[in-house]
Amino acid sequence: MDKHKSVFFYITTIMVLQVTISSKTTDMKGFQIAAHSSFGKWDQLFGEFLTYPQYAQTYSYYSDLQNCATHNEDFTTSRNVELEWKAPSLSVGNLIFSASVIKDYATFWVNQTALLKAKLPAQPNVVIPPLQISAGEFMPRLNLDKCGTESGCITYPADCTAETCIFTISYAATVNGIRFRLLSKQAQSQHSYVGMGISSDQKMPADETFICMDVGGSLDFAHGYNPGMHNVKVVANEVSDIAIQSVDGAISCEFTRKLKGNFTYYGHKGLAMLNVDYTASLESEDYHLYLVWGHPYEGSKESVHKHQLLPIVSQSKVAFNKKTRTKFYRLHDSVKVHVTFMVLAWFGAVSVAMVISRYFKNGFLNAKDTICGTKPWFQVHRGLAFLAALLTAIAFVVIFVHIMGLSSKKELLHAGFGIAVMILTVVQVIMGLARPDGDAGRKRMAFNWMHLLTGSASYILAAVTMLLGSSFSYMSEKMKSDGTGLLIALISVHVFTAFVFEIRKRCADSFKDAAEEDDKRIRSIESLDIEEPSKQAESKTAPHTKSMALFTIYITLICTLVASFLYIVWEDL
Repeated sequence: MDKHKSVFFYITTIMVLQVTISSKTTDMKGFQIAAHSSFGKWDQLFGEFLTYPQYAQTYSYYSDLQNCATHNEDFTTSRNVELEWKAPSLSVGNLIFSASVIKDYATFWVNQTALLKAKLPAQPNVVIPPLQISAGEFMPRLNLDKCGTESGCITYPADCTAETCIFTISYAATVNGIRFRLLSKQAQSQHSYVGMGISSDQKMPADETFICMDVGGSLDFAHGYNPGMHNVKVVANEVSDIAIQSVDGAISCEFTRKLKGNFTYYGHKGLAMLNVDYTASLESEDYHLYLVWGHPYEGSKESVHKHQLLPIVSQSKVAFNKKTRTKFYRLHDSVKVHVTFMVLAWFGAVSVAMVISRYFKNGFLNAKDTICGTKPWFQVHRGLAFLAALLTAIAFVVIFVHIMGLSSKKELLHAGFGIAVMILTVVQVIMGLARPDGDAGRKRMAFNWMHLLTGSASYILAAVTMLLGSSFSYMSEKMKSDGTGLLIALISVHVFTAFVFEIRKRCADSFKDAAEEDDKRIRSIESLDIEEPSKQAESKTAPHTKSMALFTIYITLICTLVASFLYIVWEDL
């Protein structure tokens, strides 16, 4: 779409203008347009849209007037959109019409503008002035020695120094409120942001946020709120003394948040009011702080992409009047529990249970021994299977309680596969409880095949699901590389071990045939009252005795790889 470069004039409410969004070459599939002040806060909108096509709709943005227009679900494509806009009742100075246009999911244009000059000067106290942001060499070199004496702070990685810290947040109570300072060395100069959230529960909903941006060299600050799993700007004057610096791939940001105040935000049901009081935190109430970073949308003055990686969250709650040093961690404890239980269930319990059921039916204790009236291998197999089902169910519930939204195709695929794994796990448990007796003939044969196929399918699906999870965009680089490598190693060890045992099992078939011939010979010898059972017993158990060495190696490798993976999950990076 060609960027508008037109200049128009307006006076107050006696003027109604026709506003047109057009393109000579592009079929538009969506649009949004509003009038902003050329010198005030960008998110303060002016005027009112009176008429518009039936495929469009308007809404009120922090106003009683329909001051923003966009497409609705009836909109298909168009190269020309016409609307009528009524000027504000008082002169607000020069305005800028800013439009965003969508061609498809990956192709869109933002901040396409046209200047609307005022015939009269702006009336006083009508336009909200922009936040006063200072810039320059105001940030001294990071001094962690002040943590615990002059301010509280949170650092990442754990136990980092001034040279090695990638992220820090410091805070200190002042007369005017709480003074925060953020530092991110992960930013990309000229086009990046760093943000902070205040949370009572380590989750996104109902959290206040503060974002410092460098949009192509233009510094900006956004005070926001998370009504759910998304962020909206708020209208308030609760933040002051803002200072931002962006240089050499790093962003530093300072601001003061009032202890008490209220702000409005635009929710799904219109304007909503929220009262914030951090006074209690200076005495008894504590909060988690989390830090995010990423990139603003190209050309946008107010919108940012979803943060890169997961937000890093303070390891414990902090009180704003206490001057202690805390650490950030990357993964929420619920996510760690979910990952831990799934890995233990499928690469631990299920893997071992599958090997035992197929290759060690006579390899535990003596083939004639029983545990509670059942063969030892079956008791071990059943115990591991129920343990795996329990761990899977707990992991499933924990992550569904924690997570409140999915934002990428890979996350949706991971969740879908995870649900399928849970369903197959329940099916396996039901099948196990309904297991036919050994003399059930065809029913038992059908059960054995169904149990084998369902178990193998659920194992493969669980492995794929975990590989998808370890490669999520927000996972740490160590998890993406080393963690994924360890998962692949676990799968490889299990497949290779099963391959070796399968060869031994098939080779043992000829041994079994020879043993049956020996049985006939022994029975004929016994009829002559000559005893020679020891060699037969030795030959029967010999293959399993040798296999126990391989099984021990297999268990050792599985335990080592699982422990290494879980160390990556739980370590403080």
